Amino acid sequence: MQEQSKRVISLAIVTLIVYLGVMALTLIPAVKLVKAVPQGEFLQTVITAIGLYAVTIILAALRLRLGYYLMAAVVAIYGIGLIGVFITMITGATGLLTVRVLIGSVAAFGIVLSVNWFMQVFKLRRLYINHRIEQVTAHQRGKQK
Repeated sequence: MQEQSKRVISLAIVTLIVYLGVMALTLIPAVKLVKAVPQGEFLQTVITAIGLYAVTIILAALRLRLGYYLMAAVVAIYGIGLIGVFITMITGATGLLTVRVLIGSVAAFGIVLSVNWFMQVFKLRRLYINHRIEQVTAHQRGKQK
C-alpha cells in the first residue's frame, strides 16, 4: 500500500510538471494564439497550480484520505486544462504547425498521464478497502473465539 501511495504522489508531481511545461510552451511567439495569454495571468496560473498540488500532496503524504479526493479534483481540473490546450492547438492557433503539433503532443501526453493517475488511485483505493476488510474480518474472528 505504501508503494502504491508513493506511485500516486509521484505521478501527480509529473502531471503538474507536464501541465506547467505545456503552459510555458504556449507562451512561445511561434504558436500565434488567437488570444495571447498575458504573462501576469500565466504567473498566476503557475502559482495556483503549484499551491493546489502542494496542499493535496502534503495531505496525501500525511496519509489523510481526504488528500487523495482533493488531489483527484485538482488532477481532473488541470487534465481538463490540458484538453483545452490540445483543442486550442488545433483550432485557436495559427503559428508554425510543428510547434503546434509539439505542444499538442505534450498536452496529449499529459492527458494520458492524468488518466493513468486515476487508474493508479483506484488501485490504491482498492488496497485500502481490502486492508479495511481484512481488519474487520480479523476483529470479528477475535470476538467469536
